[in-house]
Amino acid sequence: MNQPEHIQQQFDKCTSQQIESNRLRLRASIDAVLYFMLQGCALRGLDESINSKNRGNFIEFVKRFARYNANVAENMVY
Repeated sequence: MNQPEHIQQQFDKCTSQQIESNRLRLRASIDAVLYFMLQGCALRGLDESINSKNRGNFIEFVKRFARYNANVAENMVY
């Protein structure tokens, strides 16, 4: 058997990448929530639909944060 191509090796590799991606999403979300909590601001807006120009503080903050961090941009779904 070719060990680098073994299914278990590939599965473990994908799993660790997914774990890192999930951790990054969680950290970015927690940072945004903490920021708004300390500022006393609401997280959501009146219209959070895809076509809205202002989707709420949380989503807009994460979108702006993703502009400066490529890892966040590729891992966040908003």
